[in-house]
Amino acid sequence: MFLPIWFLVPNLAIATALVALAFGAGPSASSLFGMMLAILHYEWVHYVAHIPYSPRTRVGRWIKQYHLRHHFISEKHWFGVSNPTLDGVFGTFHGPDPTGKSATVRKLY
Repeated sequence: MFLPIWFLVPNLAIATALVALAFGAGPSASSLFGMMLAILHYEWVHYVAHIPYSPRTRVGRWIKQYHLRHHFISEKHWFGVSNPTLDGVFGTFHGPDPTGKSATVRKLY
């Protein structure tokens, strides 16, 4: 359920190095901290979406059910875990039942 360390560490290092090359050491430390906070937010929202817990806020409950549509209705829509912005950009944002349940949704590997 969580991003593996072997994936996170090299990607954070590369992104931080690119920021350091472009803007210097000071902004690279700040951007590394920001990237780590963004990943922590993503991981927490994804974790809460998959455990038997109902978020207290209306937005929290909405994002949980939004993400779970991806797993239980159609694996071709609703890729957003912590927000649906890129689903809107790439056309995978749909209402609760755009085409019916996918035949392969429970067979994801």
